Amino acid sequence: MPEGTLVERVRAALDRYEASTWDLRVDDLWCTATPIGVELPKQGWKIHVSSATDGAAEVLDRVCDVLVPRRAAFKCAAGTEFLRMLNSREAERSSSAKFITVYPHDDMDFVDLVDALDAATRGLSGPGVMSDRACRPGSIVHYRYGGFTERARLGNDGAYRPVLTAPDGSQVVDSREAWFTPPPWAPDPLADRHARQQGASGPGGVLIADRFAVTAAIRHSTKGGVFVGTDTRDGGEVVVKQARAHVEIDHSGRDAREALRHESALLERLAHTGLTPRHVALVEQDGTLFLAQERVPGVSLRAWVLRHAGSDDGDGSGTPDVPWPLARNVAAELVRVVAGMHREGLVVRDLAPTNVMVAPSGELRLVDLELAADIGSFAGAAGTPGYRAPEQRAASRSKHARGVHPVAPEADLYSLGALFFLLATGADPGLPDDVPEPDHVFRPTAERLGPWLDLAARSGRTARLLAPAVRGLLRDEPESRWSLDQVRAHLDAVERRGGPVPAPGRVRDIARPHPWRAAPSAAEPVGPALVDRLLADGLAHLVATAAPDRADTVWQVTPGGAAMDPCGVQYGAAGVLAVLARAAATPTLAAPDGLADTVAAAAAWVRERAAREPVLLPGLHFGRAGTAWALREAGESLGDKELLAHADELALSVPTRWPNPDVCHGAAGAGFTQLRFWNATHDDRFRQRVVASADGLLAAAREHGDLMLWQVPRDFDSALAGAAHLGYAHGVAGVGAFLLAAGRATGRGAYLDAALAAGRTLARTVRTDNGAAWWAQGPADPPGVRLAHWCSGASGVGTFLIRLWHCTGDPYLRDLAEQAAVAVRRARWHSGTTACHGLAGNGEFLLDIADLVEPGADDLYRAQAEECAELLGARSARISGRLIPCDESTVGVSASYGTGLAGVVGFLLRLRHGGPRLWVDPVDAASPASADEPLPPGDDHPTDDAVDDTAPRPMSGTTEGGHAA
Repeated sequence: MPEGTLVERVRAALDRYEASTWDLRVDDLWCTATPIGVELPKQGWKIHVSSATDGAAEVLDRVCDVLVPRRAAFKCAAGTEFLRMLNSREAERSSSAKFITVYPHDDMDFVDLVDALDAATRGLSGPGVMSDRACRPGSIVHYRYGGFTERARLGNDGAYRPVLTAPDGSQVVDSREAWFTPPPWAPDPLADRHARQQGASGPGGVLIADRFAVTAAIRHSTKGGVFVGTDTRDGGEVVVKQARAHVEIDHSGRDAREALRHESALLERLAHTGLTPRHVALVEQDGTLFLAQERVPGVSLRAWVLRHAGSDDGDGSGTPDVPWPLARNVAAELVRVVAGMHREGLVVRDLAPTNVMVAPSGELRLVDLELAADIGSFAGAAGTPGYRAPEQRAASRSKHARGVHPVAPEADLYSLGALFFLLATGADPGLPDDVPEPDHVFRPTAERLGPWLDLAARSGRTARLLAPAVRGLLRDEPESRWSLDQVRAHLDAVERRGGPVPAPGRVRDIARPHPWRAAPSAAEPVGPALVDRLLADGLAHLVATAAPDRADTVWQVTPGGAAMDPCGVQYGAAGVLAVLARAAATPTLAAPDGLADTVAAAAAWVRERAAREPVLLPGLHFGRAGTAWALREAGESLGDKELLAHADELALSVPTRWPNPDVCHGAAGAGFTQLRFWNATHDDRFRQRVVASADGLLAAAREHGDLMLWQVPRDFDSALAGAAHLGYAHGVAGVGAFLLAAGRATGRGAYLDAALAAGRTLARTVRTDNGAAWWAQGPADPPGVRLAHWCSGASGVGTFLIRLWHCTGDPYLRDLAEQAAVAVRRARWHSGTTACHGLAGNGEFLLDIADLVEPGADDLYRAQAEECAELLGARSARISGRLIPCDESTVGVSASYGTGLAGVVGFLLRLRHGGPRLWVDPVDAASPASADEPLPPGDDHPTDDAVDDTAPRPMSGTTEGGHAA
């Protein structure tokens, strides 16, 4: 069906009934038709009509014949490709299958429209709408209560949420769950009818097909859930897979039920091989298909790699890979399994770490075979990103229509190479696609992953031994990939010789003296040259991609940021603006053309957009504290007094007391901004607000045994309600860091007391391992939880502890901070790239230590920060000639500070040109007050001394479990 056909059908329907009386709007996704002069209610019972993609034209025609004469407002997917996405297994459960949305005038109109639409579409097919209730069993007409015209509201966590207005005038979240969830004050107009239908069909049972007792869910998805349970006939444990009708699983349009029937047949066909679980039963219940199969003991290959990858190599640096004695057995098993499938005439087509089970014996079994196909057949593009071969991707340059391609064993060879990469690096082989300039070509996959593999091979034996096979298998051209015989020969040779060997067969491009390396097509920079390249390219990319003429955002954000405050630090324009302003104010930097103009334009956009937001949140990363800080950075960089005055007024309007005490969302973040402005302006109003924030945090502190914690109230409207975290973003470390800074700035000993109590709490909750210090998200987390990042874990906790040591001189605090640095370095191989939970934020902490320790000791930590930069370079794409690190998705490039490029650029700028840490240090960290320098007195405590009768004392030691000794 041509892309414009759906819109043309709507136009034709309107033309039949005086199109001039309708307002028709079409964008990239939706076609919306609203009768002119008709005012829609803000909320009510809305109707969704689904459709199988291939039947969309007929469904739309019949629906228009009902809606247009009745002058009922509606919208529909503007094209079949968007509808295909809504019907696909990748669709969000809350929005899947919603082809047409209808907005009735009132409840009476709703009932009339439901009946008319159901009658008009009877006999047509479409998937179920998971958030809705079907008007009758088997109907494609569904309904739910929700907002029509009410604008989304900024919630306390910094995300825009659809809201409903309750009868008492209060606003509640318009909950779009994957099940029918009307608000309690909105009775279902069709409830009696639904009850009669349920009675006619009989009450639901606890068993599937009166046989399989489901006990837990492994996962839920648009195509159907996966559950564990028991076969009541023999007591055996089973896994039950569900397939919903008309949910498409690949680009051929094949639906989930057809795929599950196919998988059922394959399990029976492969029963004699032992490669797959035992088939138990295929049953249908209420139009949904279920496949029960033997529950395979063990864990997925992904979970197995996460458990075993990374070990201490003796010097504390850590290795990236799975130790070779373990990895070699899995590598050989993978070859055996793939060879067994090919002997049966099948290609797995989705050979990914979640679809391979590792049994306690070490034997591998394949699960989730719905994409497997016969050699020589044709199948739709599908597979797991990073593991699917180029010829299986929908966007591949294939001569076959709609992403359908011939099935060949070489696709599994590529996936095998990707799994070997996982064993070698402990990470998925995912990078953003290059965007070459017109006179350039796409780099081959093996070349793009080469720098990453080379770095892993420096430290990891498995990486060195598997690298030739990885390069031989991850070739974009199917005919040039290593065969299974070549892989076996390589593994056999490694076993015989105990080290890297030349590539077997016809593939002999491994260079010496590093036999795991392939000769690169062009030399990449290393060391300081690499940092300079990444910094220059990152700044140029941020300048080139700024679009301050857009209404919704200045820069592209990561997928998770689409609904977030566009003026915040974490995802929005403020975070990028602050980094660019710092760069523009750095005299030693060769700034890209247009940098100052971009700062000015982005600052104007942030200022104007923030003024239109009625909700004023206090947080530093998800609130107006960060927005004000960014505008001050821009004003200082530009020398714009009017912008500085506006930033001051915005900072003065930020709430200083808030139910959430943390840095990201709450009072500690607001306090940091007041400190930043007090330091810059010497305006006593900001000092008073620092005191207000700190006093509020003292009042919010609670003792839990020997721990001091700051808990978010349980009744606060937030996803963090009830949480009492340890880390910097949301817990003790961040609150302690602000109280420490406030104590030093105001001279109030009570603030330093509380900072010391925070330090003791972190000392008592540390989890040590061979010289490394880790922390969990919260003190009650299981012992195995060990986190390393800024938001939660060693990097953020160390950020506070190294400053507390610098203030108090307590050697135990420095020891803990340096052990946190060991954890951060050891985790570098398996960290993302970003500031929030990746290499950029971890590198900032390493620079903190380098800035604060004595000369000579700083070289070690600066070198470790440069290691982080080197890994950032290895995880980059070439975008229009620039080397750009990936964002938190690993396969995209976006600008967001916490989750994208801006945080990386901020780290690289500080690594290369120095300066205080953004969002942390209100003053230059390069020359702080010495540990024995008296803290400046506050006006209201002229003789108060921060060390007074609560002088810093050595922290008690900790046991291996992290409790006070």
